[in-house]
This record gives sequence, C-alpha cells and structure tokens, in this order.
Amino acid sequence: MSASPTPFSEWLTAEMARRGYNTKGDVSKFARACGVTHSTIWRSLNEGRVPKLRVLRRIGAGLGYTLGEVLVATGEATADELITRETPLPPPEREASVPELPPRPPRYADPAEQHLWESPTLKARHRLMLIDFLKLIRKHA
Repeated sequence: MSASPTPFSEWLTAEMARRGYNTKGDVSKFARACGVTHSTIWRSLNEGRVPKLRVLRRIGAGLGYTLGEVLVATGEATADELITRETPLPPPEREASVPELPPRPPRYADPAEQHLWESPTLKARHRLMLIDFLKLIRKHA
C-alpha cells in the first residue's frame, strides 16, 4: 500500500527520472549508485519516508547535490535555516557543579607495567595477568 506522495518522494522521483532511472525497475541500480540500500529508496518512494541525514547526504552526493540543497529542495529545511555563521559558536561551557578531578598518579612505578595497565584494549584481569607474567619473566631472566 502506497502512502500519498510527500515533497521528498516527489523530488526523488523527479531526480531519478531526470537521470534515466525508472522508479519501478531501477530502484536497486539507483540505490547502489548512491551507496544506500534498495529498501531505503523504496520506502522513500512508496511510503513517503524521509531517510536519516547521513543517508540524505549519500543520496544527495549520488545526485550531485549537497545535503543542504537536498533539505531545501525537499522542503525539510529553508535556505534561511541553513545559513552558516561567519564565526563558529563557542564550545559549551562545562557545568560548574562538576569539579575537575586531579590527575591520577601512576599505578605502577615501572613504565612497562604502567603501559600494560593503561592499555584500553585489554580487560583489567588480562592486564593484571600480563603484568604478573612480565614480573615473572624479569625475575627468572
């Protein structure tokens, strides 16, 4: 069951037709050209769904448009809403209620042991096992 056409589905249908894609038989071909899934294009055409921004960006790039141009052309945004500032917004201020914590002292005096302990890819128990293994090797070397 098809939903009534939306501004996005009408725009997408027109853009596909301008490039020689048939909305009945060329959906997969068009989707591959844009780097999105067949179901994404099908739902946009037949159910009136508007994809997420990252998908709109890909569809726009596949058609030679920027994300902003796609948003304006489909009525999802106005040109005034997309005007950029000449100076960027300042970063948000940290909340005063969150105090800065002092840096933690190293857990191990030995740099190799400390390096193993700080390894983000290892679980804590694996770090401890490797540190114990390193100490054992040093003891018997």
